[in-house]
Amino acid sequence: IESVASMPGQGVSSMFRFGECFGMLQGIIAALELELYFVTPGKWKAHAGAINKDKDYARTLAAHSYPELSPSLARKKDTGRADALLIMAYGQSIELNK
Repeated sequence: IESVASMPGQGVSSMFRFGECFGMLQGIIAALELELYFVTPGKWKAHAGAINKDKDYARTLAAHSYPELSPSLARKKDTGRADALLIMAYGQSIELNK
């Protein structure tokens, strides 16, 4: 999971909802008895070669890396999905290097 925090200027209700979803995700992972790892954006982006690149770069990279999922990455607003796939790829590389 990406290590996240609130940022100045974000609305109170949107941050509350974001925190609620973040907590639910942690609860689901705990209930499934899975290991939980937090990664900073800098680490997973460096692993993906996406530092100092625009959001569309991550989407293009994820579509290329996971061609079977490229239809789910076709829209500009699918950058969150692309980020999630690249975070997953980072996590898999950590597991393989244990």
